[in-house]
Amino acid sequence: MDYWGSLLCALLFVIQVEARTDTPIRQCKKINSCACRNDDGSVVDLHNLARNDGTAAYVNVSDGPGTDFFFWNPCSSFSLSDPACHDVAVCMVRRNNGLETFNDIGRQESANFNVDNKGSLTLVYTHTKINLKCSTNSEYLTTEGEQSGLYLLSLASRYACPIIPDHHDTTTHYSTSSSMGDPTWIILSGTLLVLICIGDSNTNRLDIPEKNIQNKSVPGLSLETVENVVNSIIIPHDSRIGGVVVHLGTNDIPKKNKNDVVTSAKMTLDLISQKWPKCPIAYSSILPRVGNSAPVKRINMDAKYINRQILDYCRKSKYMHYLDNNDMFLQGKKTVNSLYDAGDPRGIHISEEGADQLYLSMTAFLIDGVSDEDSMSPDTATLMRNGSKMTSQSARSVTLLVVLVGLFVGIIAQGPVPIGQCTKIDACSCVYDDGTIVKLQAIDRKDGKPNFSNVSNADNTEYYSWNPCTPFTYPSNNSACENVAVCMIRQGIPNALFYNLGNQDSAQFLVDSNGTLKLTYTADQGDYKRVAEITLQCMGTSKFDFFVAEGEQDESNDTVIFKLLLASKYACAYAPNLNPSVEVSSLSGGVIFVIVLFSLIGAYIIFGVMFQAFIKKETGKRLCPNHEFWCKIPELCKGSKTGGLKSESGAKYDSI
Repeated sequence: MDYWGSLLCALLFVIQVEARTDTPIRQCKKINSCACRNDDGSVVDLHNLARNDGTAAYVNVSDGPGTDFFFWNPCSSFSLSDPACHDVAVCMVRRNNGLETFNDIGRQESANFNVDNKGSLTLVYTHTKINLKCSTNSEYLTTEGEQSGLYLLSLASRYACPIIPDHHDTTTHYSTSSSMGDPTWIILSGTLLVLICIGDSNTNRLDIPEKNIQNKSVPGLSLETVENVVNSIIIPHDSRIGGVVVHLGTNDIPKKNKNDVVTSAKMTLDLISQKWPKCPIAYSSILPRVGNSAPVKRINMDAKYINRQILDYCRKSKYMHYLDNNDMFLQGKKTVNSLYDAGDPRGIHISEEGADQLYLSMTAFLIDGVSDEDSMSPDTATLMRNGSKMTSQSARSVTLLVVLVGLFVGIIAQGPVPIGQCTKIDACSCVYDDGTIVKLQAIDRKDGKPNFSNVSNADNTEYYSWNPCTPFTYPSNNSACENVAVCMIRQGIPNALFYNLGNQDSAQFLVDSNGTLKLTYTADQGDYKRVAEITLQCMGTSKFDFFVAEGEQDESNDTVIFKLLLASKYACAYAPNLNPSVEVSSLSGGVIFVIVLFSLIGAYIIFGVMFQAFIKKETGKRLCPNHEFWCKIPELCKGSKTGGLKSESGAKYDSI
């Protein structure tokens, strides 16, 4: 029987080569402390259960006769009478013999979402785990005891059910992208957006009614002294920074060289960016002064130079933006005197009317997401760039994931790599020097929509859409993605930001030094360019088309490259009379099984004979490994033909 066991193990090993898994592990990625997004784009959002008045939504929840009573509020922190439960998400009060003990068992910042191997979703705090059960006809919170140092609760609610986000609900507090429909609308995440203005005496004059805009302006503040102001700003833990405007530099110009002012301005923007990473930051341009004297003209020339340098700096950064005040405060080359305080002999301070104009410019950025760094270049729309650069390590991980998936399902078959350049035929096909052709028409949509829609990078901060042959249009408030080949969307305040990454007319096919074919598109933004670079990876027998977003790569001062990857059989080069959409014959699973089986048998015989000959010193027919077993097989087969099986009592069973 040992021989049969050995053979069975060998067969099981071969079969294991063909084994596949059909059940991917679902994840729910945290959006904020009370919402998460599933792999399929659906969202679980508990914010409708939360209270925002500092009290708990669920109070005195217990198991009946127990002494432990639980208080919980998703999204926003609450406080009870005891200091131990101030600004918490979950509190447990133990009542025993008339005494109460308060225990902080979770804060909002510790919230995380987990999915177990059974697909059950839980919301986990430091010392609490809440099982989220989807229920359309029940609404309750119960206790389930304590396990491994965690207090167990269970929530049954319709808000624990995953839903596809309502793209037109502007009150929703989560950020998501759905692949189920066109176009995608991105909603800014966060429970409360705090907007900040940092400036001098001019911005200190602004009348700002919005409660979530903090005016941190100080008369006489300069770029040299602003660090203390920035460091003193504290944001509540249940809020997030939605944007910052910096209006400084006027007080620096008379005291410093213009290049030193530029350096100080850049350092200030970097300081704010480091304090609040990925936060949109706008530099409000230095206002011109009123007057025609030589000193005023020199100061205005320096201000113009500084503004231009900061504008260029903002254009090259992913988080920086620029607000041009000259459109309001200059008419031609002359200052609009009605916007300045007539009682100021220095011509520096603005009037109430000027303050109103400056307020409109700043709130247009902070509230509506309007800035001027792109609109000051020809043929560009006003856009904001607040995305996150994907690291090279993440990019390589995503690319590797595609390859591993292909290997796992057994569909990758690398086609032959043609030699030479691939000359463009049209926007979605090219011909190699050997006459073979790459044609992408089969993955093109003709209905004005992209074939690949809203593919996100690893950080889920950028969403890319592409259609190789036919232009498509995404409706937006700035018409940035009209008749384009590639469009990228980023989160904005409060609306999505659309970026044109090139149209079909700009398509070019390039072969690099490694023989890799790349399709590039270019969107000329005046002083700089956006380039979408799509690597075309041939997967000759793949039944799927993988489109992967590696994300933004800073290439140079005047070019930003967005790297993408297409892995598909349509990225392979074929002879002109062949159609890549026709399935090419390849090794089936059965053929692979037979090859592996006979390879194992061959290895068994070769290494077995070597073991018998050199280790056991056998000769003749005994060189065959397990020769006694193999010699008995004919007798066993003969016995099975001539007689039936007998029971232990000797009675003969009927033959089958």
